[in-house]
Amino acid sequence: MNIITSKNNPIIKSATKLQVLKYRNFEKAFLIESEKVIEMAIASVYSVQRIFFDAQKQEKFSALLHDAEQKNIQTIAVNDEVMKKLSSSKSPQGIVAVVEYMEFDTKDIEGQLIVACDALSDPGNLGTIIRTADAVGAGAVLLSNDCVDVYNDKVIRASMGSIFNIRVVMVDSLEYSISDLQKLGYKAGCGHLDGDNFFERAAQEKTILVIGNEAKGVSDDIACVCDYQWKLPMVGKAESFNVAVAAGIMMYDIVKENKKN
Repeated sequence: MNIITSKNNPIIKSATKLQVLKYRNFEKAFLIESEKVIEMAIASVYSVQRIFFDAQKQEKFSALLHDAEQKNIQTIAVNDEVMKKLSSSKSPQGIVAVVEYMEFDTKDIEGQLIVACDALSDPGNLGTIIRTADAVGAGAVLLSNDCVDVYNDKVIRASMGSIFNIRVVMVDSLEYSISDLQKLGYKAGCGHLDGDNFFERAAQEKTILVIGNEAKGVSDDIACVCDYQWKLPMVGKAESFNVAVAAGIMMYDIVKENKKN
C-alpha cells in the first residue's frame, strides 16, 4: 500500500485548498469528514471524488473503503500528519472525502413544506436548520445568495450529514423563487417581530417557511412577497429565540397540522 507522507504532495495541496471558499467555488468541490457523513455522501446523489484515510486506521474503515472502491471512488492512504492537514477538526477521525457540488433546481422541488433561508450568517444555525428540515421530511431548503456557504465545514458538521438527504437549493433571487412556488399553490409565511401569533394561523396544505437573518430578520422585500408574517409568542423574559430553535418549533408544528388535514 502506497502512503502519502508529504503535506506538499500535489493531491494533498489541491484538497486542502478546498478549506477556502474561493477555491471551493472554483473547483466546485468541498471536503467532508467522519465515517458516518462520508457513508451518507456515498449513498446520496452527490458524487464523491476521492477519500483520504489514515493508513493506521485502514481496518476500522475497511467496510466504507470497500463500498467506495465498488463505486470506483479513489481511496488514498495518508499518514497522521497529512490527515491533520486535511482535517479541520481538532480531533480528526482519520477519514476525509472530496465531494463535488450538487446543483438542484427549484423546478425539481416538491413536498408540503419548503424551508427558505434569507441571509443566514451563522454556519451552526444553517446546519441545524438543514438537519431539522431533513428530520421533519421537508421537500427542500432554499438559500438566498447571501447566506453563509452551505459547504462550509461547520455547516456540514452541524447538519450531521443531512445535507446529503435533502435538496439544498441555492437561488439567485429568493423573492422570485418564492413567487414561482406560490404559483404552484404554496403559501409563504415568514418569522417577523410584528407578525401574527404563529399558533393561531390558518391551516394550509403547502407551506414555505421563511427564516430570516439572525440580527436583521427577514428583509423587507421578502416579507412583502410572503402571504403571512408570524411570530412565536414568548411568556418568559427572553427577548428573542435562537433562529434555528424558532425554525425547528415552526417546522414541527407545520408538519403536525398538515397531518391533521
